[in-house]
Amino acid sequence: MTFEKRLTELGYIVERLDACHLWETGDVKNCTITNFLKQIEERVRFYQDENAEEIVVIGHGMGGFTAIIAESRIRGITKIVSLCPPPDRIGSEKEWRGGQFRHSERDLPEDTGRSRSFDVPYSFAEDGLQYSAK
Repeated sequence: MTFEKRLTELGYIVERLDACHLWETGDVKNCTITNFLKQIEERVRFYQDENAEEIVVIGHGMGGFTAIIAESRIRGITKIVSLCPPPDRIGSEKEWRGGQFRHSERDLPEDTGRSRSFDVPYSFAEDGLQYSAK
């Protein structure tokens, strides 16, 4: 059972964010932590305008890392759940060799039997260096 399904059953309004619209478009050029934070902030503002009692951000891995950063920077987030976040992006930056691309393959959220491949640019690692979840 997914978090979304269980939380919906408990009466929560649940929205899964497509980080920088990556799953929808497959376009990684604008996928950065900075842009993901902007996207989270837009959705927080939307739910504040709807008078939400709580705004909870849940993330895993990089999403968990981003949830921690979002909570410290975006007013209105009442709780976070961060699963397996890295403490910073320094180790990730070292995975890029010569400032090129890093290949990544991820299951599609709506169909875990299918996946999408991405060549993540070095600019993603560079952007991430300005953030720490420590």
